[in-house]
Amino acid sequence: MAARLRKLTHTYLTPAAQQALQLCAAVRVALADAIARGAATDNALAYPVFEATMAALSKGGHAKEALQLLDEMRDGQVPCAAKAYNMAMTACERGGEWQRVPALVARMRAAGVEPDIVSYNCLISALGSGGQWERAVGVLEEMRAAGLQPDIYSYSSAIGACERCHRWREAMALLDDMRAAGVAPNDYAYSGVIRACAKGRDWRAAMAVLERMEGEGCPPTIFCYNGVISALGEAGQWESAVALLDTMRERGVPPSVVNHNAAIDACAKAGQWQRAVEVFRGISEAGLLPDLVSYNTVLGALRVAGQVDLVVEIFQELRLRGNLKGAAALRPDRFTCSCVVKALTGAGRPDLALKAFDTMRREGIRVDTVAFNTAIGACGASGEWERALMYLQEMEREACPDKFTYNTLISVMDASGQGNRAVALLEEMRSVGLAPDQFSYNAAISACRGREGWDQAIALMKRMELEGVSSPTLVTYNTAMLVAGRAGCWEEALELFRSIGAASGSRRSAAQLRRTPSTYLHILLAVTQSQQCDVALGLLNDAAEEAIRLEPRAYRAVAQACAEQGRWQDVEAMMLGSESTMARVNVTPDALTYVALMEAYRRAGMAPDRVVSVMDMMREAGFEPGPEALAEAALAHADSTDWPAAEAAAAAAAAAAGADAVVAYNALLSACAKAGLTERALSYLSFMKQAGVRPDVMSYNLVLRAFSGAPPLEDKGAAARAAAELSAL
Repeated sequence: MAARLRKLTHTYLTPAAQQALQLCAAVRVALADAIARGAATDNALAYPVFEATMAALSKGGHAKEALQLLDEMRDGQVPCAAKAYNMAMTACERGGEWQRVPALVARMRAAGVEPDIVSYNCLISALGSGGQWERAVGVLEEMRAAGLQPDIYSYSSAIGACERCHRWREAMALLDDMRAAGVAPNDYAYSGVIRACAKGRDWRAAMAVLERMEGEGCPPTIFCYNGVISALGEAGQWESAVALLDTMRERGVPPSVVNHNAAIDACAKAGQWQRAVEVFRGISEAGLLPDLVSYNTVLGALRVAGQVDLVVEIFQELRLRGNLKGAAALRPDRFTCSCVVKALTGAGRPDLALKAFDTMRREGIRVDTVAFNTAIGACGASGEWERALMYLQEMEREACPDKFTYNTLISVMDASGQGNRAVALLEEMRSVGLAPDQFSYNAAISACRGREGWDQAIALMKRMELEGVSSPTLVTYNTAMLVAGRAGCWEEALELFRSIGAASGSRRSAAQLRRTPSTYLHILLAVTQSQQCDVALGLLNDAAEEAIRLEPRAYRAVAQACAEQGRWQDVEAMMLGSESTMARVNVTPDALTYVALMEAYRRAGMAPDRVVSVMDMMREAGFEPGPEALAEAALAHADSTDWPAAEAAAAAAAAAAGADAVVAYNALLSACAKAGLTERALSYLSFMKQAGVRPDVMSYNLVLRAFSGAPPLEDKGAAARAAAELSAL
């Protein structure tokens, strides 16, 4: 037996448990030696050592070892009292082996040891840990049947079982049972009921318990208040949650950091980021130090609200806490890291997001898989696919890449036009034991480019079915149609579209699907990329006949394709009048569809007045002409060489566009490029700079195009200015 006890001394045991087991083994060796010599022994003398060992195992939650020790006591004929069994039960519950506890109670009775009140309390607690609230409450009746009166711990444990399962009504009933049995509820029992109400999303019941405590002479503690604040937060009652902090102060219970955190969370859940910040600042004003939960909760609220400047400000405050000593010292964790990276990426600053991520890692903050995945997503927003792959390599050393890691990486490759790498990542997933899912395949299909990519996409769709991932879904077909459209394979895209819902055909998965507005949108985007206007118009009619109401974006795509070919009659028939294609399905043209009509008129060579008249139609439809419409007007005037009117329209477009004002001036530069007006193009470029509008790549390309189609400059001064301007570019 001593040898078996020594086997229990594993490295994962707590030091106290290891020492206790070693002492216990030595005692058993001494007893065995005494028996071998024929000396008189009393095994009961060994019980205290076994009990001390069981206490150490119980404290550490070493369930397996505790049960084995009970076996050793039985085999060694060491008397075993209820206390040893009770500690073994506690070891099982703490070790996640709660289901063994009922069997231990039965074992006690079989060994002639009657369970005491502590035994029953251990049983109730264990059943509660396992979510067995009905059995836990039923044990109270078993106790009475055994002649034992449940005590405060019995009821509190039963209430805790109800709390875990969100059974707040049953928890409330137990309070009444306690009173009837002459057991006065304490703050622990009350707080358990309040937490049950919070989890059951009944804030009124939680408030009622709080008031009941006051009336019954049991002053609520900060934990009781915290439960009510949490209940209010879950119910969206953020104002009441914040007001309860003032109530606590009025009743002489200063709110703790935990109470403030619950109120911050209540504000965050309701989208009240300003109040969340106020409560957060109130922690310091109360002479307390915000903890990491405080920072992370308010940062989460600010991230969702898009308040990136405040995210950066509070994050910097947290970083400064890292320079302090003692209890004031605080460092960001992986949640902080993910939150900051998401906030900066969402605000359109993925460069700063990645800089913050790398800085935190250099400062020794251990980031997890979720944080890495967030950073990889930021790489996609910034177009840094190489950096994303570098993070994957670093993850293999610091964290464990999961399916979401690879799915995000494949999406990054898609956004960066790295189709072959996206498909390679799909293969790598399998090599590391991760099974690609629908998202993996759909993202890889989306990443395919060109004619070769189209062949890859079809192969991936077939592979989905062969590997049993799932049949290709509508998302898969929609994605594949876009891939075909990008590759110029509009006929193949149309074939895919027609296979959806078809009763016969080679694509069995498609036959089970039904066309939706999204399906039509994707096929229209595919065929219009190849300028197949007649096909697109036919598809619109098909949708109308099937009574499928498409979103305005679908009609706009067709209108824009027709506009590029100057097919103004088709655009009019699609959007104007009570018999138009859009009117037949009760869809109203959006602002950009009107802009497409302007472009169609302009490309057909119509007078500027006809083009500009569309803006009056827009106003009648409730749209104020935006920068796109004004830019079209500028182009129409420029095409007719009415430069003053063109410049006025461009200026109006620039004012309406704000940060995108460059689009308006590019319209003027485009007109100059077509006419070969080099000097005018250069003057517009200079004017842009003077107006504080930064030319983009398109601006420079249009100026260069003006020079390529223009006759040689006779004015040597103009030629010199042109050369200097272009060399500066």
